[in-house]
Amino acid sequence: APLQPDTGAIEQFRMPSKDGESDFHAALYSCVINASRTQIWFTQLNGIVGGFDIETGKLETSVDFPLGTIPHRMAIDDQDVIYVPLSGDGLVLAYDTRARKELTRFPMPDRNSSPYAVTWDQRRRVVWVTGTNTDVIYRLDPKTGAVAQIPLPRPRAFLRMIDLDRETADLWVTYAHLPTGYGPNYAVRIEPGDMPDAH
Repeated sequence: APLQPDTGAIEQFRMPSKDGESDFHAALYSCVINASRTQIWFTQLNGIVGGFDIETGKLETSVDFPLGTIPHRMAIDDQDVIYVPLSGDGLVLAYDTRARKELTRFPMPDRNSSPYAVTWDQRRRVVWVTGTNTDVIYRLDPKTGAVAQIPLPRPRAFLRMIDLDRETADLWVTYAHLPTGYGPNYAVRIEPGDMPDAH
């Protein structure tokens, strides 16, 4: 919901829902904006990935995934391709928002890794992928589909966020065990350098 600083007005956009589900289950989980700043693309807890026009508020695309697929925290590249981790399937979806079509689904080396968050690396032109059921970070090359792995310093990582330092190109992740409270809690900085495509 965009806020107008001058007036304090907030514009709200209604998100899609499935028959009989609660508003909580239809809640937004992540969103990105396209390069022209005309569309917002989002994921929802109910398994929907969609996009709407900012000016009109009209929902233009809604892709419904089966229960258990679970699209989580996505990223968008400079060609307006979104990368969506599908936690329940161990895949990362590549979807062309300009053409409105799915490009592919990349399998992670461990399909039980529960990919949870991704970030687009403009410098290396790769997607970095974290999971909540693995102790590695994946480096996905969307051009070739190759996946490399960076082992993390300690087990039980439960990574839920990943970000990229725009100046150094280093990665930052957090061991995030809340709300359970069990397990290590760390912020980790990773200097990946130039990795080979896969190993």
